[in-house]
Parts: sequence; C-alpha cells; structure tokens
Amino acid sequence: MKKLTLTEDYREEFVNYSKNRITRCSHIKNYNHLTNKILNNTFTFLVKSKLTVTNKGISYWYKNNEKIFEAYGYSDKNIIDTKEQIQENLYHEVFCMAEWLARSLTEGYAYTCKNIIGNKNYELITSN
Repeated sequence: MKKLTLTEDYREEFVNYSKNRITRCSHIKNYNHLTNKILNNTFTFLVKSKLTVTNKGISYWYKNNEKIFEAYGYSDKNIIDTKEQIQENLYHEVFCMAEWLARSLTEGYAYTCKNIIGNKNYELITSN
C-alpha cells in the first residue's frame, strides 16, 4: 500500500490547489466564508496531526496518538495509481476540513467541530 503524509513541503502546492478549486467550483458553491487564514491554519493543524492518505482511499490523522479516520477506503482496492493522485487526495482532505470548519462559524455546529478537533485547535484555526 502506498501512502503519503502531509508535510510543510506541500504548502505551496496546497495553496495553488485551493485557489484552483475555488475558481473551478465557485459557480456551484460560494466560498466567501473560506479565508486564506482558515485554509493555512487547517493545513498547519493537519501537518501537526500527520494527515495521511493511501492509494486505497483511506485517510486519517492523529489526535492524542489515536487514529481519526476521515475515509475508510474502498473494499481494499487500489483506487489511486500515482503519487500525483495521492497528493490531490491529500489536498482534498485539507480543503474539505477547512471549508467545513469555516461553515461551522455561521451554520451553528461549532460544538461538533470542537468535539472532533478540540477547543484549542478550533479556536486557533478559526479565530480572526
């Protein structure tokens, strides 16, 4: 099984991925709530939490040395063939968490986010 863990080395590519995704999808969804600060803070949080994705579609990160699964994969199949596809999946996970955290500020589920990532992390990521 191939796997890739998020590191600071991927930050610039992630920023480009995020800009492209927002541009590509803005006709479907409004991303005004998703600030560069939240994107960058989420990236930093997930670097520290060792976000990892695999070619089987599994993605996870660590909270207090416990694996937190974001996706459980696809029946033990290799669904991602190249390193570039694994990287794109890695960036997708960061982007989706950042967008989810940004929406929580206005849509009333901050409590749920705090329970998942912790109060301190939530405040660090979403504070102005």
